[in-house]
Amino acid sequence: MSKRLILSAAFAVVAASSLAKAQEQTHAAADFFATPAMKLLCTNTTTPTGRPGMWAIDRPSMAASETALFSTMRLQPVADGEYAIVKIDRAQPESLQELIRFRGRVHDLEYRDGKVFALFADHLLVIDGETGSVEKKVTTLAPAPGGDHHADAQAMAWMGEKLVIVHGTRGLVVYDAKAGGMTFAHPLGLEAGGQITKAIEVSSLDENRVIIVVDNLTVRNEPPYPFNGLMVVDFKGSNFIERYAYDRKTSGTIANAIVKTAGDKIIINNWGVLQTTSLTTMKQAKKVDVAWQPLRIEVDGQPEYAQLMGEFFYEGGSIHACAQVSYRNPETGRPVHKGTILVTPLLK
Repeated sequence: MSKRLILSAAFAVVAASSLAKAQEQTHAAADFFATPAMKLLCTNTTTPTGRPGMWAIDRPSMAASETALFSTMRLQPVADGEYAIVKIDRAQPESLQELIRFRGRVHDLEYRDGKVFALFADHLLVIDGETGSVEKKVTTLAPAPGGDHHADAQAMAWMGEKLVIVHGTRGLVVYDAKAGGMTFAHPLGLEAGGQITKAIEVSSLDENRVIIVVDNLTVRNEPPYPFNGLMVVDFKGSNFIERYAYDRKTSGTIANAIVKTAGDKIIINNWGVLQTTSLTTMKQAKKVDVAWQPLRIEVDGQPEYAQLMGEFFYEGGSIHACAQVSYRNPETGRPVHKGTILVTPLLK
């Protein structure tokens, strides 16, 4: 497959886990936030539609190697589709290359040993990171009856040589890189007590454990509330699942989230809001209490409100991410939203 250069686009960075590789790739990803290509990527996460008060939003999933950064990106539709994986080569930081396109949306990206792993609603593709050729297609779970999108695959993370995939209301499945297929599935008790929840995000803690974000589909205005919070899943321990509900009074609820871990620290992009907690405090309190960190970006000398857009990375004590900054046009008084780069220290 020939690679096409994209001269104004939207991309970005990151991922893989198995601790040593995760740390190396996070370092590789953060470096890209100083490149012209990343500036284009972040700018294009929020673009005017031409209609007053309307902006097109793109929250990219990203994965990085030592030499390149891969990102999902929505482009102008062509015969091959409008959903692309694009690439920034470290040797050519101003060039954005289109690696491959699809007609369906890519839900998440990971990288390992020269391959890009692209997650879709019901399958996983293994793609050559240089040529963009598809080397393998593996079904995660058969499509849910009636086209229930809450049952789709949502996100994935490396745990050693295994790729843990959260599958919405259907729990999780595990892809074993050595076996080349799915080797394990578990429903996670997401429909306990007749209340329906779904797994929407996963991040590796170590070679045997992952942390999973669970959002509720059942809605109640009074107790008992459906579970909404974090699960720690231990594939080797005697206690397979530990549940920690978000404290609604102090922390609200969690949805549309991306989670990273750094030692004991848990860092969360919760609908664009930066939150932190720790495994220690979570286990001691038996619930999730988060600290909230307001995000500001300077516009014309004034600090303006910002929110995270999609993937983020934590390196050297700082958050690296694309963000949307919001403010009012000083001449017209109308709201303005722009995509930009955010690099900010994570508060203790």
